[in-house]
Amino acid sequence: MSGDFLAAPRASARWRLSAVVLAVVVGAGLALWVTGRGDDRAPAALPSVAPNSGTAPPPSAVRPTGEPLRLVRGGRVVDGLHVGFPRSTAGAVSAAVEFWTQLGSTLDPDRARSIARRIAVRSWKTAGEELAAGTVSTRRQLALPAAGDVPPGTSVSLGPVAYQLRDPGEDRVTVLVLAYLITTTPTVGTQSRIGVFPAPLRWDDGDWRIERAQGRSDYRGLQAQPGSPEAVAAGWLDFVS
Repeated sequence: MSGDFLAAPRASARWRLSAVVLAVVVGAGLALWVTGRGDDRAPAALPSVAPNSGTAPPPSAVRPTGEPLRLVRGGRVVDGLHVGFPRSTAGAVSAAVEFWTQLGSTLDPDRARSIARRIAVRSWKTAGEELAAGTVSTRRQLALPAAGDVPPGTSVSLGPVAYQLRDPGEDRVTVLVLAYLITTTPTVGTQSRIGVFPAPLRWDDGDWRIERAQGRSDYRGLQAQPGSPEAVAAGWLDFVS
């Protein structure tokens, strides 16, 4: 790992939001479960966001401990997906941001299968179907049909804004991604939520790839408004493109 992995700070407090998006890593795959407490209406009609697009409230520009991490591009683009990230902290975080942006911004199970072929470790033989099942779960949570075209004006977009590391090692690390998930449907309109999305990564065949998580982990206690004092206290670190 070239010895450059950062020690992942632990959260010192648990924070609750009125509306959350919980990324659950389960036997059926990476499924986005939209949940809410109280008033989960979006504060305003927001367009789809991409990482660091400026559409959603940005994280603070600089952490008190130093400059934000600069993301790196993958060495190549395959089917619209960046892959070939370096074996470093920046490479792992960049891979996690890219993978979750792609997975969290599609409602097409076939697209999820295609992404799985590019990002899953070789030993995860059922990754395509499991990640497609996650996309189907997202559709159901949005009251959409499990298959086929979605109604016009329907979209989902995930925009990562901060990260944490868990259990960094020579060939494995879990990158937690704090992100906005913006959904738009003709019936409900546009909603914006914040969630924690874990990416268990392993260095496999010369690249960072996502592997099937073992067991369950609940990261809801780390949810916080990006850039807020609560986010800093929870251990979130900033990145820039």
